[in-house]
Amino acid sequence: MSALFNRLTAKSPATVVDVVVILVIYFLGYTLLFPALILLIGEVFPSFAEWPYTDVIYHGIMTLVFLFLGRRYLKEKGASWNFKTLLIVFQGFLAMLFGAALLNMLISTLTGLDTSINQQTLIDYFLENSLAVTVQAVIFAPIAEEVVFRGVLFRQFRFKNRVIFPLLLSSLIFASMHALGAVLMGAWSDLWFIPMYAYMGLVLAVVYERTQNLYASIAVHLLNNAVSIWAMYSLIN
Repeated sequence: MSALFNRLTAKSPATVVDVVVILVIYFLGYTLLFPALILLIGEVFPSFAEWPYTDVIYHGIMTLVFLFLGRRYLKEKGASWNFKTLLIVFQGFLAMLFGAALLNMLISTLTGLDTSINQQTLIDYFLENSLAVTVQAVIFAPIAEEVVFRGVLFRQFRFKNRVIFPLLLSSLIFASMHALGAVLMGAWSDLWFIPMYAYMGLVLAVVYERTQNLYASIAVHLLNNAVSIWAMYSLIN
C-alpha cells in the first residue's frame, strides 16, 4: 500500500469554496437541475430538444466549466509529463480495461446479466445520436468525473497518511453514480456492477497518486471510454 500511495502527501491545492462549488455544480446542477431545464426548454421549443447538437453543445460547455473549476487540481505542483508518467498511464489503461472486462465476465457468470443497464442505456442512445455519446464519453466524462471523483473526493481528503478513506469514498461514490440511473428506475440488478465500477475508480486513483497529475487519470479514463465507443461503432457497422 505504501509503495502505491506515497506521493500526494501535501494538502490539497483547492479551497473549501472550490470543493463546494464543484460538488454542487456536478451533483445538483449537472445531474438534476440542468437536464430538467433543458427538458423544460424542450417542452416550449420542441425543435430545441430534437436538434441532434443540443446535447453536444451542452456537454461541450460543461466540459469547459469543469476545466475551469478544476484548474487548481490540474495545475498542482509536482504534476509533469515524462516517460514514467506515460508508462503509468499505459499500465493504468491496461489494468482498467482488462480488469473491468474480467470483473464483467465474472458478474455475468454469477448473475446471467450480460451488461449493466447503465451501459445498455448508453448503447441505445448511441444508436440515436452517436456524436453526442462520443462527446459525452470521450471528452466530458473523463474531465468532469476526474475533477469530481479523483480531484475532490480523493485528493481533498488525501494528505499525510490518510489513504483508505479517500480511496473508498471516491471509488464507491464513482461506482454508485454509474448505477444510480438504473436504480432510480427500479433496476436494482445494476448494483451487481458496482464492484466493477469501483475497481475502475481505484485504478484511476492509483494513477493520479503515482503521477501527481490529474491529466494522467483523465488520459486513462479517456482511453478506456474511447475503446468502448470504438466497440459501439464496430457493433453498429
